[in-house]
Parts: sequence; C-alpha cells; structure tokens
Amino acid sequence: VYKRQLHEWDRSVVDHPAYEGAVLVENNVAVPEYPRPGALLDRPPAFAAIASSLHTLERLPVVLPLTDLAPTVTAAQVDDAVARANDLIGDPVVLWREGFGGRLMFTSAGLASALRTEVIVNSPVTIVVELDEATLRDLAVDDIERFATPPVDASFEFDKETAEITIVPSKPGIVVDLDALPGAVIEAAENVGFARVPTKIGEEAALTTEMAEAMGPFGEVSTFTTYHPCCASRVTNIQKLADEIDGSIVMPGETFSINETAGKRTTAEGYVRAGAIIGGEVYCCDNPANVGGGTSQFATTFYNAVFFGCYEDVEHQPHSLYFSRYPYVREATLGFPAPDVKFR
Repeated sequence: VYKRQLHEWDRSVVDHPAYEGAVLVENNVAVPEYPRPGALLDRPPAFAAIASSLHTLERLPVVLPLTDLAPTVTAAQVDDAVARANDLIGDPVVLWREGFGGRLMFTSAGLASALRTEVIVNSPVTIVVELDEATLRDLAVDDIERFATPPVDASFEFDKETAEITIVPSKPGIVVDLDALPGAVIEAAENVGFARVPTKIGEEAALTTEMAEAMGPFGEVSTFTTYHPCCASRVTNIQKLADEIDGSIVMPGETFSINETAGKRTTAEGYVRAGAIIGGEVYCCDNPANVGGGTSQFATTFYNAVFFGCYEDVEHQPHSLYFSRYPYVREATLGFPAPDVKFR
C-alpha cells in the first residue's frame, strides 16, 4: 500500500518529477515527448518517516524527502518508438475479400485511436508500441456483415438424357473472423497496407450434402402418359406448361401447385387459343379462358403421375365433361386461379 501511494504522490505532488518520456499522437501523427530528469520521493527514509508518525498518538505531519533521478529511457528509444508508431498509423489499411467489390478500410485516424504505448522500466528498458486489438475490432464490427456469404443448401440436378439425379453439394456460410481481424490489420500496417479479410466457417446449410444423400437412392417414382394428335393448338399449350414446370423440386413436406409454379397462361408467355370447357360445353376460341386451352390434359397426366406415386392429393377437380382419352374418374381440369392441381 505504501509503494502504491508513494507512486501516486510522485505524479501528483512532486513539482518536477522525473519523466521517462512517451509517444503522443497529434493530428493522427505520432510525436515524441522526451524523457527528463527530476525528483522522486526517496523511498527508504519516506517509509521510515511515515511509519514513525503512525506510531505516535499525535500523528503529526511529516516532510517526505526527495531524491534526484535520471530517466532510464533515452531520447533515441523514444525516437525509435515514434517511428514504429508512425509505421503503424501513418497510412490507411485496406482489407479485401476476393469476389467482393467493397473494401474494409481503417483510416489513419482510426488506427491512431487504437495506438497504445507503454514504457516498461525493467532490464532492459523498453517502450511497447502496439495497436489495441479490442479497438480494431470495434472499428470494424459494424461493417463486416457485407463480407459474409450465407450458406447454400444442397440441391438436385436431373439429367434428361441419362435420367439420373445428382446432388449439388451444399456450402456452409462464410463470416468474417473477428478474432483474427486485428492480426490482419497489424500485419498490413507493418507491410504494404493491404491484406485479405480473415474469414471462418459460419452457419451450416439447412440442407447439407449428407442430408440430401440420406434421401436416396433416387430413381423414377411414377410415370403416366396421355396422347393427342400432333401439332394442335392444345399441344402447343401443353408443351409450354410442361416447360414451365420442368425441373421443379418439391422437398419433403412441401406442397406443389401447378398454378403457383407456372402462373397464369397468357399470350405474352407463348400460350395460344384452343378449345376449353366454358359453361359446360367445349368452346373455341374468343373467350379469355381459351388462352392456354387444352392444358387440362397436362393436369390429368400430372395428377395420374402423382396418384401412382402415392403422394398426398391436396387439391384437384374433375372435368365437368368426360373425355375418353382420360382414365374414368381419375382425371383433373385446370384453370386460373382455380381449379388447380396440388400435391404434398
């Protein structure tokens, strides 16, 4: 306790204390404050005087003796420390990540706010000059999210020629490694001023490669075919609708809808007018419902494939008229926004 108190009095009470020097920052530039000789409280007689007073009832004030002291730090050491400090804060530091247009910049002012210097009076005497890691992290923490990439789920690709399904591997998310960031900044400041943004693995994908592989083996579940003579307008519509739905992936538990997937049939999308059931009769072709006419054959074919695949029938509606090209009872019509064909 005595030693700590005397050290505080050295700084606050002695008129001309000895000073070991320091590195200061003015306008984002490190400048020297050189050591100077001075006086300090003379420890042994000061301790004795205090102890003597404490053993008396009066406890009268005592005069503590001073002793002259020369600093142990040299002006050359301070100059070296200033040069080291300016190497660290003199120029901005820029971190970048490949594939990202932006940059994470640490300005000279920001680096100066992180500069820390300390005189260590040991053997030998040294002046520590460094950038505070916690301050560097604080400078970057609000700007690092834009250098992260979200996880990518595994997906499936179907090869029409081979009828094989392959798994496109998942990718984990990538985030900035905030713990490693100060080291990258310090290394850049000591060298060319540029460095990569340090990253690490972030969140795992919701559907990993292993989870996708566990869904296999993959193969054809069901198939169904209906027929119609070539080149009719309805065939154009059926092929267009098939193209819009082709490649859809329905994950376990999800519901698939023809209308939600393909949207409304319009001439702008390439659908043409063809016969449709309107008011209980087959009608063609100046009614808006005729655009995309004939796609109910697609709905019936699709519904039967779902039926034989043993999937859950969520929604379907039979035609109001029966056509012999369709299985009796097991058929479905299509309109927009309803009727629809949905399965889970």
